[in-house]
Amino acid sequence: MNLNREEKTALLMAQDIISLKEGFLVENYSFICSILDGDGWTQYSRLSIQQINYEFKDRKDDFDSNVFSLAEKLLGKKIGG
Repeated sequence: MNLNREEKTALLMAQDIISLKEGFLVENYSFICSILDGDGWTQYSRLSIQQINYEFKDRKDDFDSNVFSLAEKLLGKKIGG
């Protein structure tokens, strides 16, 4: 599947949102605190296409159907379609 930057970014964001939700359920706020503090985080819109591709490649094996479903809701369209 050949995905564009927008689709890759939506998948990365969806995975982050799901991780945040899971953390909140167990009262683990370290992920959201590091994001809000900017500790090691850069907005996806500020990453180069090479950086997006690296991040995507590094995390793509962790994408499941929930990630794809949420990413499609964020995009308002099907991934790869």
